[in-house]
Amino acid sequence: MHKPTALVLSVIVGTSTVAGCADDKPSASDWAAKAVAICTRLASDREAAIAASGMPTDSAPTVEELMAFSAAFGPTFTLAVSDIKAIDRPSGMDAEIDELFLALDGGAARIARGATDAAVAEEDLNSQDGAPEWARLEAANLAAGVAECNG
Repeated sequence: MHKPTALVLSVIVGTSTVAGCADDKPSASDWAAKAVAICTRLASDREAAIAASGMPTDSAPTVEELMAFSAAFGPTFTLAVSDIKAIDRPSGMDAEIDELFLALDGGAARIARGATDAAVAEEDLNSQDGAPEWARLEAANLAAGVAECNG
């Protein structure tokens, strides 16, 4: 008599244990909060790179000043990209997060090119709409639920 009850309990406990382990992914809002925290830190790091590179804050920079800023900020941006990629993904957001990662990689590459290629830095200075990499990143941030990173 006790065997069927024990069997039923084993099945129930086993099923609930498996179900509990099936999706231990963070929620979309938890993931976004962690990503935004990295973006907030990156904004502070950006200000520090502006100061360290000597880039003016009250007038448009020269190509050389923008290149110096890009050289100072590029490694920090790349590290932030790695930190964002290391956050456990929520379920159901793979397409949005994959696009965000591609856009982040494009932004990191743009900064790296701007640090060494005067033509890229000049294009960044003269572009009315900004580089396509930044437009893609802004759209990806919106789609992934981290619009705060667009600041």
